Amino acid sequence: MHKVLIVSVLVGALMLTLGACAPRPAEVGSVAGANPGAAQQPAVQPPTPRPTVATPTPRASYDGPPQPGQPAPDFALQNLAGEEISLADYAGQPVLVFFWATWCGYCRNEIATISAMYPELQEQGLVILSVDIMEDASVVADYAEEMGIEFPILLDADARLADRYYVRGVPTNVFIDREGVIARMFPGAPEPEQLREYVAELSG
Repeated sequence: MHKVLIVSVLVGALMLTLGACAPRPAEVGSVAGANPGAAQQPAVQPPTPRPTVATPTPRASYDGPPQPGQPAPDFALQNLAGEEISLADYAGQPVLVFFWATWCGYCRNEIATISAMYPELQEQGLVILSVDIMEDASVVADYAEEMGIEFPILLDADARLADRYYVRGVPTNVFIDREGVIARMFPGAPEPEQLREYVAELSG
């Protein structure tokens, strides 16, 4: 009986030893020193490259808006016939540079006023350079025919000249004397008597 007891004790000890050496369920398939949750994390995808956007052509920077008493900045623009016209072409003559657009109701009023007074203004030696801002030539040509415009029309297709003269609304009028100096900057549409007065100042 003592022999049976001894054998039972030895078998029980052996089973305990084998149980201690068996791997735990959580350790099965793991690598020593590895993060157990790493295998469950999704693979990191490389970032999607952003489309390349062309850099716009930078605008020129200026010291500030042209002021009365300063020389008028020169420019050259194409007319409706595709000919290049510059301010320098009219050196020694009084000039009215008139910024406008076909969609502008106040511009329509001023165009009607200038058209009615055009023969009178020409007699005083005034050169009128009307500058349409950012519109297609065909649109401007149709409008000019509708309005019966006879004075020169120049096309500021990218508004760079309007930027140079700091035009913040249309119509805007720039009166330039015979010396090429700005005499007056006038936002809005002048009345006929105002227009006569300002042109007389240029010719004085």
